[in-house]
Parts: sequence; C-alpha cells; structure tokens
Amino acid sequence: MRKLTNVLIVATMLLSVVYLASPAAAASEQTCTLLAGPTFLKPPLPTLSDRLKVRTTLQGGSLEFERCTGPGGVDGKVSAIAAKANTAANCTTLGSGAPITFTGTMTITWLKGKASTLTVAFVTPTRKFPDATLTGKVTAGQFLGLHAVASLVYTPLAGSCGANPWSEVFPILASKAKLVIS
Repeated sequence: MRKLTNVLIVATMLLSVVYLASPAAAASEQTCTLLAGPTFLKPPLPTLSDRLKVRTTLQGGSLEFERCTGPGGVDGKVSAIAAKANTAANCTTLGSGAPITFTGTMTITWLKGKASTLTVAFVTPTRKFPDATLTGKVTAGQFLGLHAVASLVYTPLAGSCGANPWSEVFPILASKAKLVIS
C-alpha cells in the first residue's frame, strides 16, 4: 500500500506544482499557488488484503490550478490526463515504500482559452509517501518547449486500500510550492 501510495503521491505532487523554465520565455511567466480537485486511478489499486496487482493509469478528474498570475489567466483546468504506471502494484506494494513512476500526457486549459500539452512523468520517491515529483516538457500549445517540474502531496479518499480499492486521488501543492511557467 505504501508503494502505491507513494506512486500516487508523486503523481499528485507532479500535478500540483509545475515549474516550466526557458530563458527565451522569461517575459511570459505564469505562476499558480493552489491545486484542487481529484483525479482517478483506472483500474483502482486493489486493497491491502488483495494479492492482485494492476498497472493503473491516472486519468480524468477535475484538477484545477488556481490563484494564477500571467498570460494564461487566473486558473488552469487539467482537461486531460493519462499517465500509466510503469509496474503493476496494489495498496500493499505502494505501502512498502518502493518508488512507482507514471508516464504519459497532461493537458492544462488556461482561463484565457489556450492550452498546454505536456509529456509527463510522475514519480513517488522511495519511502516518501505522500510526496511525489512531476517532470515534463510542453509539447504543444502555450509555453511550447518549456520544461516542467512539480512537487506534490496527495491524499487518498477515506477508506481507500482498507475496505475499498483506491480509485480517487486528491493532489495538492507541497508546502510553499507553486506552479511556475517561465
């Protein structure tokens, strides 16, 4: 459970704090100080009592970066996310503290109407639950070519991994962290 939780934490952390940097784009800084909303694990991670392991995917949900300043507007909604785990896991493996990496794409649609599509990797570091790290690169849209780095903390839905499979993740920005695109 701890290992899976770590992976989910990393994914969530990656989503919550994104840093995009490029010297050429220094004049176009976008900063956000809040991440809210859920994302989903499909299929859900099996409970602590279940030996079944699955290669889950972070997808869907209603994540939103808020309290933003810059050319994108005051917020950005994660309009698409699909990041698959690199290994099969369950709540027990997540709880063991082994790192898990999710790779895929994420699209943020900014309030002013433009979108940024990123290739991303969410990593839950060894024995660092509920922390996660996100790295990536903007491959299309606003902020094209910039790199992304994020620090997240995620929270499972109450009862997840105990009586119920873990299906919903609530990432937030790590303490004093923020999304910066520059």
